[in-house]
Amino acid sequence: MEIGSEFYVDYANIDKVYPQKLPSWLKKYGEITFTNSGRGALRLIAQILKSKGLESIMVPSYICDSVILPILAEDFTIYYYDVDKEFKADEDKILRKKFDAIIVIDYFGLNTETISIKTLKKLKQQGVILIEDTTHSMFSKTLKRNFIDFYFGSIRKWFGLPSGAFIGSNQKYNIEKNILYKVEDRRLKALLLKNEYIKSGNETKEQFLNLFSEAENYLDNDSDYYRLSNLSKKIVLNVDEKKLIAKRRNNYQFLLQEIKKIKNEDLSIVFNYLNDDDVPLFFPIYHSNRDELRKFLTSKNIYCPVHWPIPEHIQGKDRKKSAYQYESIISLPVDQRYDIKAMKSIVEAIEQFND
Repeated sequence: MEIGSEFYVDYANIDKVYPQKLPSWLKKYGEITFTNSGRGALRLIAQILKSKGLESIMVPSYICDSVILPILAEDFTIYYYDVDKEFKADEDKILRKKFDAIIVIDYFGLNTETISIKTLKKLKQQGVILIEDTTHSMFSKTLKRNFIDFYFGSIRKWFGLPSGAFIGSNQKYNIEKNILYKVEDRRLKALLLKNEYIKSGNETKEQFLNLFSEAENYLDNDSDYYRLSNLSKKIVLNVDEKKLIAKRRNNYQFLLQEIKKIKNEDLSIVFNYLNDDDVPLFFPIYHSNRDELRKFLTSKNIYCPVHWPIPEHIQGKDRKKSAYQYESIISLPVDQRYDIKAMKSIVEAIEQFND
């Protein structure tokens, strides 16, 4: 059994009923505009802000490169606020800085409140545009920051999807650019081939891995925004929200319970809690020998991403506090494809590595 890596899709199971209403997990973000990718969604937000004369955006130092690139593409000045090991920012330093907009994140789907609601409200009063990247917290039940100006997120990080992201705000935006078929078609084919591989072993991994890689390379070189295909929209609107939430929470709670029992000074749990409203993206752990652990887990067919490679645009002075996250975090899969048996396999593999 393989655990982790890219999702897969069984075309026969895509619901033929096309819902007319947005599901609750999207509706809470206001008026929804679908785009093909998270970076495309942020690029559109950046263009909207640029049209209003805004010139600078503050971004957390612990961040994916795909958040930085769309902002740079619109010639914004970027400032960084450092994020410490507890996922907290220096709020006094933020309040002393002059900037036009700021991006906030609840990391890994937990209510990290890296910047407090009190400080965000102060920034709002000063005229700062507030943008929340919901990629990690998309399904969390309670929206505590309902005064945010723009929400955006990459939906395809949560389930098998050829493409998909969204913007949530007080109005919808018209996207005239056609579907990015060179990404959509490759990812759809890869998702279907992986489904065949997982279910029957009839396909080779090389086929779908190459297609996923090609699609990602296209996205890396194109941060523009495009329309979402009808197929991708259908999958988004028909996702089993209750199953997704229940599975992820149960898997997270099991790993939390069992990994706490592992006595090893090289390993520590990033978040020792799961609030009632939290829906986790992964179960992150710190490990002082992270890269070797990752290689070992891969040898056991457990594929764990690293959040994130250090973006080349962030200088060392801007990420002094977040250096530990970049160097030590590995993300364990807890998504809805897996049950407790799979979680036991992850725990056993970590125990074997530590022995």
